[in-house]
Amino acid sequence: MLLLILISLAKALFHLTSSKSEDGAAMVKALAWRIGLSVALFVLLIVRLLQRVDRSAARGAGLQPIDEDKQAKPNPRRRSASTN
Repeated sequence: MLLLILISLAKALFHLTSSKSEDGAAMVKALAWRIGLSVALFVLLIVRLLQRVDRSAARGAGLQPIDEDKQAKPNPRRRSASTN
């Protein structure tokens, strides 16, 4: 993704230095792509960071992942108060 951002920036620089009149629109398009890719990279980095923080917080608190199969089944060894 970083490579795509750099390529887009180089393309915009090329169109900036060109003397053709239609290169202005191409430069704006290349810069718009660079901005979009940069924002996408930033969002992906933040999401990954938050996932990492969640995992380390769970490990630090000694929490285990919830196994839905075990949670849904009642424990046959436990007696309810009504059976006593």
